[in-house]
Amino acid sequence: MAGMLAADYPQLFRGAIYNCGINPLDKHPAKNFELFKNNHHVFVTGTTDHARDQTEKVYRQYLKSGVINSKLMVVRNMAHENPGGSDFSEAIQYLDSRVIRH
Repeated sequence: MAGMLAADYPQLFRGAIYNCGINPLDKHPAKNFELFKNNHHVFVTGTTDHARDQTEKVYRQYLKSGVINSKLMVVRNMAHENPGGSDFSEAIQYLDSRVIRH
């Protein structure tokens, strides 16, 4: 859901955390790509998550498409689940950062 909402409403959602999977950009293209690409995006997966390969692939697709305000977090020993407190806090801190890379 985060991927769809971030793509459909980039003026409202200035960032998103994609946890344990995300659809490729071509499956749900952003309505306002210029605004979307400058928002912050965090891809969270675990070393034992069955969706890790797909998450990493989509992360690389975002970067290649110019969505450079993206961060990949691979949490050690995490499966297909939510990250713990410190990892979640790190993801939130990245979303809250106001540095825009160009």
